[in-house]
Amino acid sequence: MIGIICVTLSLFVAPRLASYDATTVGAWGFILSAWGIPLAIIGFAMTLWQLARTQNAANAASAAMEKVKKELRSFDIVLEVRTARTSIAEIQGKLTIRDWAGIINNYNQIRESLAKIDSGYPLLPAEKSNKLKDYRGDTLSVCTSMEEARASNFQEINSSHLISNLMEMDDFLISLEFSLKELVGGE
Repeated sequence: MIGIICVTLSLFVAPRLASYDATTVGAWGFILSAWGIPLAIIGFAMTLWQLARTQNAANAASAAMEKVKKELRSFDIVLEVRTARTSIAEIQGKLTIRDWAGIINNYNQIRESLAKIDSGYPLLPAEKSNKLKDYRGDTLSVCTSMEEARASNFQEINSSHLISNLMEMDDFLISLEFSLKELVGGE
């Protein structure tokens, strides 16, 4: 904009200056250069202002991207919580038909989901993180003892103990899911 004004002035003023003597031309040159300094300062200030606006926009975009990443991570964790809860429900059904191989597979799935939750949820309070680690250890020990019980044809398995442990774990996962939703600030 400022450049257009300067070019327009020089196109209209320059031909008129040619008919004046050197003193008049020098005076006009001084006047135009005197106007050039404030215009340059104004242009520089506008450039700095635009740079500040650009920086603010970049910071806002970065913050929005971090929020989206956090929400996506949270949705992945919610998916793992629901996967673990589904496996718990499947184990309860498989206990009634004594599908031991399926139960072991479901326990392994729970353990994998708990590991993903633990690694993907850095803001998990220490109490819940410790409880999560305890449940991971519990699922590993159940799988190990079930593998050992294969030799005795699974006669030593206490189904009521497994069910109560699974119910506790399910309650914990429900509370974990609610605390995650509160952290994300949503639904």
